[in-house]
Amino acid sequence: APIGDYTASLRLDRPPEERPPTIAVASFSVIEFRRAEFEVRVQAEERRAAGEPVHATVSAAFLFGGAMSGARVDWGLNVTPRVLRGTGQYAGYSFNDIDPYQSSTAQTSKRLTGSGGTDASGTFRFTVPTEQVPTSSAQDYTVSATVLDQNGQALSSSTVVAVYPADILVGLRPADYVGFSGLPSTVKLV
Repeated sequence: APIGDYTASLRLDRPPEERPPTIAVASFSVIEFRRAEFEVRVQAEERRAAGEPVHATVSAAFLFGGAMSGARVDWGLNVTPRVLRGTGQYAGYSFNDIDPYQSSTAQTSKRLTGSGGTDASGTFRFTVPTEQVPTSSAQDYTVSATVLDQNGQALSSSTVVAVYPADILVGLRPADYVGFSGLPSTVKLV
């Protein structure tokens, strides 16, 4: 499509007297591709225990090698549930605390945002707290950042930090998935 602004609308294929007005409308712009002039990286710890803060570092550098000093940085944090699955020698073990009678905070998502600017070395650092959650669920903290250069070009990057309910996790694996009343059941523990 040629460069410009467009509007698309969705209507039913019926006579005008039988059809409702437009069902949906969407507007969009077609712009000329612009090659990136810089790169953005977000780094943070791979894993944390709940209660330990996440320390994030945003680095912005021009592709020709210079640091992007004084660039605007908008950062965001999105917290979502993390399902723990045992792999390798831990296949079949459950590391999740599931209580069907307790409402789960794992269904909710938390979002934080902030902004700042890069220093002389093209770096911006920020810290976000992690929280103890009542369900003892692990969570993914997705840390993202968008850097805006002096020409208005924006580039983003993100990383995921696994936040566990404790430093040590307990895994359980039943020998059999069906138990019988009055008979012992074996559960392996790691």
